[in-house]
Amino acid sequence: MCAPLLPEYDREGGSRRIFYLIELLREAGWAVTFAAENPNGDERYVRTLQQRGVAVHQGFGARTKDLFRFGRFDVAIFAFWYLAEGHVSELRRVSPKTKIIVDVIDLHWLRNARKHFLPPLRTTRSPGATVSDPDFSAEMVRELQAYAQADAVLTASDKEAETINDLLSKPSLAHTVPSHEESIPATVPFEDRRGILFIGNFNHPPNLDAVSFFCERILPRIDRRLLAEHPLSIVGQRPPQTVFRYAKTSPFVRVVGWVPSVFPYLQSTRVSVVPMRYGAGTKTKLLQALVAHTPTVTTTIGIEGLNVVPGRDVLLADDAASFARETERLLTDPELWTGLADHGSEQVAKLHSREAVRERLVEVLESKLRRPARSGSGMRAANP
Repeated sequence: MCAPLLPEYDREGGSRRIFYLIELLREAGWAVTFAAENPNGDERYVRTLQQRGVAVHQGFGARTKDLFRFGRFDVAIFAFWYLAEGHVSELRRVSPKTKIIVDVIDLHWLRNARKHFLPPLRTTRSPGATVSDPDFSAEMVRELQAYAQADAVLTASDKEAETINDLLSKPSLAHTVPSHEESIPATVPFEDRRGILFIGNFNHPPNLDAVSFFCERILPRIDRRLLAEHPLSIVGQRPPQTVFRYAKTSPFVRVVGWVPSVFPYLQSTRVSVVPMRYGAGTKTKLLQALVAHTPTVTTTIGIEGLNVVPGRDVLLADDAASFARETERLLTDPELWTGLADHGSEQVAKLHSREAVRERLVEVLESKLRRPARSGSGMRAANP
């Protein structure tokens, strides 16, 4: 398993997915070696992997080439297309029998395309490039090329798997392996919960846009008496100064920052908000809210890929006025709140349980091991 960073499972959703995939492989009896491109990182993440029997290598270089050459790996999984792009040719050359798999995490070209069609917010800068610029087009082609060169591609949702297979005319290339979250008992009832919660890793630009959308356009529309009782808490690593300014200018905004676990916050808050205006893949923050029995107001982008039903599992709103109205409903209606909490947690348990995801992951890998590895490179290579 290769990734840009050590799997910082308590800091951001992509790393959390990588960490769980490693755990599930170990549970299924696979021997796992992990290599991080960045040589730096918190040693506690190294220890966590080593305690699970995973060999850990930090920093790509000569040792990585030796690892490829002498490791005798059945499968190499690269997290993100750009990491695979730089290493597929070398791995094919020195270990031709190794199956190469790319875990998309999310489709970067799709996320970037959506960003450029958004109306700007007060705090967001104008995009530096548009979808018509050569750089955008070239990067999109590079991303698709990286997928085309792999023996298989893993996505978190059926929609992204279908998109890749359709664009590349390779119906068996991409496979859905959903993200996993542990189910949590519902212990705190409606009347004992307070507040509105936003969760986001602020190294990921869509999260800053989402919280800005909420603070600038949605929060002013919510009844101030409700906000006095249920202020907004913002949880996530590296909040920028923009986020702290929201807290300075509004008595109803609190910045918490990074926390070791978001679940104590989810279990004590009354409403989770996921006001994503752009992005791709599935949203870990929504998955976590649902498994924690915390009703959520989100957008069409927010529910993408999670097979939840608006009105039954979550409340859906894409404009500021509707989002504010649905947030107020959840804050004040215990019957609606309880129904969403129950149905939402039940829905995600079907596809995102530990057992279901492990079974699907092993199924995909074993199906690829039964077939010869790809040879050569390029988008015109034979279908996997």
